[in-house]
Amino acid sequence: MYLLWPGISCALTETHPFIIYTNDDIGVIQERLSREPYASWFAELVKEADAILLKNVSWDKADVPKVTQSYYAKMLAFAYAFGDTAAQNHAAYGREAARCLFYIPGGGYTGWFSSDLDVSETAMFWCEAYDILKGAGYDFTLLGVPDMETTIRGKLSSLRDYMARDWNEEFFSPCIGRDFLSVAYISSGRSDNHHVKLYSALAALALVIYDESGSEADFSRARSRLSSILDTMTITGDNGEPAGGWAEGPNYYLYSLRQLYPAMTALNNRGILDFSTNKELANTHLWLSRTVMPDGYSPPYDDNEAVRFDLSGLLYYWCGNDSEKDMLRWMWEKTGRRVVREALPEYISQFDDVPPAHPGPSQLGLNPTDFYPESGFARFRNSWDNDAVYLLFLTEHGEANVNGQAHEHPDPNTFILHAYGEMLMLDSGYGGYAEHDKTRFPVNHNLILVDGEGPEEVTGSDSRTFWDGNAYLTEWFSSAAVDYALSKTRYRETDLYRSVLFPGHRYFIICDRVSGAADKKYTLLFHGNGGGTSGGTFSQTGSGGMWEREQAVCRTFTTGSSDLTFETEDMMHAVYARTPMLTHTVLKVSQTGSDERFLTVICPERTGGSPPDMSIADVANGSGVRVARADTVDYAFASSADSVATLRTGNGTYATDSGWAYVSESPGKTPLSLFFAGGTSMSAGSDTLAAASSTVTMSLDYSDSTRVSGYILTAGETDVEVYAPRSSKILFGGAEIPFGVHSDRVKFTVSGKGDLLIEQTGNGYALDPPYNVLVTDNGNDQGHRIRITWSLSPSEEQGAVEWYRIYRSQTSSPTDAVPITSFSDPDSLSAWEQHHTVLVDSVSAGRTEYIDSSVPLNEVSYYYWLQAAGHGAESGKVAADTVTGVEEKPAGFMVREPFPNPFNASTMLEYYLPESCHVTLAIHDILGMVVAMPEDSFLSAGLHRTLWNGTDDKGRQAASGIYIYRFVTPSFTASGKMLLLR
Repeated sequence: MYLLWPGISCALTETHPFIIYTNDDIGVIQERLSREPYASWFAELVKEADAILLKNVSWDKADVPKVTQSYYAKMLAFAYAFGDTAAQNHAAYGREAARCLFYIPGGGYTGWFSSDLDVSETAMFWCEAYDILKGAGYDFTLLGVPDMETTIRGKLSSLRDYMARDWNEEFFSPCIGRDFLSVAYISSGRSDNHHVKLYSALAALALVIYDESGSEADFSRARSRLSSILDTMTITGDNGEPAGGWAEGPNYYLYSLRQLYPAMTALNNRGILDFSTNKELANTHLWLSRTVMPDGYSPPYDDNEAVRFDLSGLLYYWCGNDSEKDMLRWMWEKTGRRVVREALPEYISQFDDVPPAHPGPSQLGLNPTDFYPESGFARFRNSWDNDAVYLLFLTEHGEANVNGQAHEHPDPNTFILHAYGEMLMLDSGYGGYAEHDKTRFPVNHNLILVDGEGPEEVTGSDSRTFWDGNAYLTEWFSSAAVDYALSKTRYRETDLYRSVLFPGHRYFIICDRVSGAADKKYTLLFHGNGGGTSGGTFSQTGSGGMWEREQAVCRTFTTGSSDLTFETEDMMHAVYARTPMLTHTVLKVSQTGSDERFLTVICPERTGGSPPDMSIADVANGSGVRVARADTVDYAFASSADSVATLRTGNGTYATDSGWAYVSESPGKTPLSLFFAGGTSMSAGSDTLAAASSTVTMSLDYSDSTRVSGYILTAGETDVEVYAPRSSKILFGGAEIPFGVHSDRVKFTVSGKGDLLIEQTGNGYALDPPYNVLVTDNGNDQGHRIRITWSLSPSEEQGAVEWYRIYRSQTSSPTDAVPITSFSDPDSLSAWEQHHTVLVDSVSAGRTEYIDSSVPLNEVSYYYWLQAAGHGAESGKVAADTVTGVEEKPAGFMVREPFPNPFNASTMLEYYLPESCHVTLAIHDILGMVVAMPEDSFLSAGLHRTLWNGTDDKGRQAASGIYIYRFVTPSFTASGKMLLLR
């Protein structure tokens, strides 16, 4: 739980102002009013205040609803606090705001309010109005009413008492139930937007009159309860981390924020909660921009209509240092910098007009397609433009599924499609609570019915009502050729798997597999935004339908593993507005069986464009769809009953043992890209395109002649073979991996999931790597010399290999190697090799053995790799069969070869003494004269290093040339050559 707030470290006292701004902010606000956009916002607010004065409201009567009157008080109070004191109406702003507060009802609330929601909204406006007036130093005695402010505070206290009471803790929540007709006849243990609004307003109200008796206790309760409610309504992932999301959907989050936002700013300004560091709230805000549709509206799912989130410009300010917060500013800009009038004081006081560091998601480096499995959705987009192709794939489970309660829809594997400026595939929206039974059932969504039924509406152990059928996003990736996600769910004793593919980022292929123990009728629903009274048209085709609107058209084409039937029905929706509710035409595609597949192409296009030709593909042991465009011909095909499906195209055949697959061809040429899910192979004729030793999901893109890119998903370690001529390097998950080459195919081993990149040389050579690479300790030298042997690369026969490169590291994966000559001493070399690779040496072609004599004596394990290279080509790096350790304690005296050698400025000699003794290390020139004596002392047993810096005993630099080192102890001597190069 990330919303548990720290205790108040000191006793709170009443202070003003603090809800919208503090005393420290007043100077900043006054400066802002002289420039845009604040000047225009304040002018609009003053205009509204002047209009309120003209209404001549009888504050003690029901001229207008109390929630409207309290809004008037807020606007008048802010106009008074920051208006020109010399202006004609300035005094009237304060007077009318004070009179409105004076006539707050002191009881008999059912006569003034129609619901608990009215109470919460009105109470928050009154809180803000009183806080502003009090903070501005308004003199309540000016109106000549005895004890006017005392009366106002007394009425606020009475309202606070009313909001904080419990009628019956077991059956009714505070102030909800017997007093008001409300949709929230629920226990106080429950949570929804009613409770968020109630406890937000109660917390602010108790703080505004904190010095009044009872406020401290009511604030403590409201604060604790609000924390608990927010923890329920915000989404925490299965891993316990904040995932982002609001259980009732985006519109209800905006509705709740009308009171929650000022409560949060009040708590922040009083030092009770640091809004900017609260992970759960920040992720909830960021979820808004992660799901926003291309037209700037929040998507209409879970009893939500599509809304422009007008508070996102303020939420941007409150997301701390998270760089993704700039998305909220971008989202607000997309909606035309929308500011509702009731939020004008907040925008004037809090909006940060400093341009964001990243003016949009592209500058942030965000992928248009992204996946949020714990939040319960995948977002597919082809760009961040207003006319982008966008599909929101809903896979809700856990908190996102359960905690929405009355406003939760059955979402397992449903979706929303928006493209080219139009909503094309609907979630049903929200026509108001009185009408929501017309839009909230399984039949109202783009999912699959089982014998005419969808997920069941169930009640949990805590009395929360939600829809059965938790949907889990289990596989997903984004690659150059395709984006992909798979979700699974279960309801009506049926397992349902829905795969969404976004090929070429132009259209969608959806593969549905449904299976149960007995034959059932499965019905696939498509709620297109056309037909009925929607304002668009619908026409049915032989294997699908077409919904057309002013700017865009959406076509579907469906095949199945059994015979399909097609029906239509008009249903209601309320997407961009609650009223009037409209109707659209639903396409229902059905088949009967126990284990069936639907394969559907959903193709959005601009109105008047050139649509693709969609037809049934020629598939043996399965079914498929052919999508022909001017530049490509695409095929999607699914197998029947886990058999091998074979696709026949004009260019040949493709076969796979996967559940379903996709191939894109350029006319008359080899594949541009391919994809298969849950299989081990895919072939073109007799040639293997991809194969694996265990089940994988894979995409490959051949459109770039210099590389093959893609993605691989596998459950464990898997051997993979991929068609990729002229290969020189393979990266998996960003790390280079070893591979072999044979007959235009590369072979390698991967585990888990990651991007695949196979880089290709331009000269046609695809070098085979050496094989049988072995490493052993060189005999009788205490482990500091390593012998590497290998069998020659088969490419030697072609004359393509010029040398072999030897690499090593203390890590098990090779990185971009640094030559060993770059290091000046063994310590820096050893430190580097703890995390990186070094190129030890390169030897000429024809060699099959190398002795590495530069291994530090550090008692660690080393990994070795070998690579063939030549004529601008390289093979993969082949790992040696074993890991070799170096002993720390040789059996006797040992002197290592100087390192480096040759050397420029200095060189190091490393030696081991089995016993304490006197040691001399003398440097002689080629004539035998002593040049320097870098060591002449008694040393303890163990490993030692002596540095010679290339100077004589008088500090003069020695000349370039060959020098002899002579190492002498009472019982052991050693000598050798070294080359100094100036």
